[in-house]
Amino acid sequence: MKRHTLLYLIESDEAGGAESVVANLVKSLDSRRYRILLGVSLDAQWLLNTLRHQLVEVRHFHRRRVYDVRFLTDICSTIRRDGVDLIHSHMFTMNFYGTLAGAVTRRPVIITVHDRIYDLQKLKRIWAYRIIGRLASRTVAVSDDILNLLSTHIRLPRRKVELIYNGIDTTRFRAAMDPRAAKQRLGIPAEALVIGTVGLFHAVKGHAYLLKATSHLLSRFSDCYLVLVGDGPMRAELKRLGESLGISKRVIFTGMSDEVPMALSAMDVYAVVSTSEGLSMALLEAMAMGRPVVATNVGGNGEIIVDGENGLLVPPGDSNLLAEKLQSLLQDRELRQSIGENARRIVLERFSVERMAQSHEELYALLGANHAGCGSP
Repeated sequence: MKRHTLLYLIESDEAGGAESVVANLVKSLDSRRYRILLGVSLDAQWLLNTLRHQLVEVRHFHRRRVYDVRFLTDICSTIRRDGVDLIHSHMFTMNFYGTLAGAVTRRPVIITVHDRIYDLQKLKRIWAYRIIGRLASRTVAVSDDILNLLSTHIRLPRRKVELIYNGIDTTRFRAAMDPRAAKQRLGIPAEALVIGTVGLFHAVKGHAYLLKATSHLLSRFSDCYLVLVGDGPMRAELKRLGESLGISKRVIFTGMSDEVPMALSAMDVYAVVSTSEGLSMALLEAMAMGRPVVATNVGGNGEIIVDGENGLLVPPGDSNLLAEKLQSLLQDRELRQSIGENARRIVLERFSVERMAQSHEELYALLGANHAGCGSP
């Protein structure tokens, strides 16, 4: 059996959802069937560290300006030299250059759109996607919300767009440790109630609304804590907000962590408060751990959560209603358990990494990555 060479392209300098998708794909594909190249620009330290034990060959590309012909030729040279059969790019910059490189080298290209704000709400990017979406062999949408946007707003032919939901490692994200012990690991009393979230500190992630909601809840739950796992440019601003709200002693900033399952184990309720989403990997991870979730009804969140059954949905930007929904879970242990069990069940059924990898492999085969000779240099 001939091994076929796949080139993943991603511009990465942080630990985001797109990076997690790429990491999960690399880990899941059969190395006997696929030789995997990972082409990165920027630092990509989190992604490279996550994949350090995998059979993946890394190629570094350096973009010097917005429109960089040398950047494109470097990618094309790698494609030819390494006999790449198929290009699969992620995020706007690599989707743009990866599609052009595929056209130049006559290789099939898949581009994945992970988020509507980053990818699809800037005029130049809308026009760029209208062009590259037609040049690319397929565009993958990670949620039905994004698929509809690509079809209606970007005007891509429906036959060229595939819906493949993100998937997570459900064996890693399960009841990892005793919640009491996890709370104590974080410096929180074992009997306290804990709200938490995992994500990068960007405005779109809505952490400010969660801090404000927590300030309302502390008047009703004296033993309540908020755990924020992650880091980012808004860290200092969020800390100042916590101080101004008078809740800084009840807010734990863990920083970036390799122990996300432990942190999730400590959380009685998980919150997703983004104002925009594609399909939240962090949400899937929390649900896989059996955490009851309150999430904003944006992007793909409503495709995962059936309100009141496996989670609770709230409109974005409303800290008062967010506080009410969080309160309804904090005060009812049986409701938390019921919603948490349903949450894990739906992730196991529909959002496993195995299901995601299988869907991608079927698409690779359809586009010719499993046919000999398609990537001859």
